[in-house]
Amino acid sequence: MERKIREDSIYSQECIIDAFLMLLSENNLQNISVTEICKKAGVARITFYKYYKTINDVLKATVDFKFNEFKEDLIKAKLGGDIKKVLELSITSIVPLRKPLKSLSRSNMSGILLQYFTNALATLLPIIETDVELKKIKYLFLSGGVFNILSDWVSSGMKDTPKKLAEQIYVTMLEYGIINKFGFKK
Repeated sequence: MERKIREDSIYSQECIIDAFLMLLSENNLQNISVTEICKKAGVARITFYKYYKTINDVLKATVDFKFNEFKEDLIKAKLGGDIKKVLELSITSIVPLRKPLKSLSRSNMSGILLQYFTNALATLLPIIETDVELKKIKYLFLSGGVFNILSDWVSSGMKDTPKKLAEQIYVTMLEYGIINKFGFKK
């Protein structure tokens, strides 16, 4: 019985997240209501409030959910710190989220995405550095640059393929010595 309740709980949360992403593909964040999410998800408002207090909580849960999916994809791909391949898979994973990401950007919510991106980068690409503060600065520097490139790519219509963009980022990292200075594998 407890397993069934847990499965129903996960299913309800996934429905809410899916509905939120669909609505975010069509609207700016500030124009989305709890009522619309519930209607699209096919759940009662009480179910929404059982798991979330606000729409921003759904946003956070959505980003967490997508990030965990992405981490699982990376683990399955067994890239072993190959920066070029990590970049390409990362960029490829963004493609289906193009519309929601544009909407978040228009809603001035890019800062939330940057924070997650920085955490993701720290999880996916270990920087070899003993000084904790310097390591943090390196992650912030690197994630900010790559994030800005990705944001521009999304907002300009994703004209380059993920593979080409990953190659361009990789070459830039090589040219500026980021790969060697940060201790990444080539």
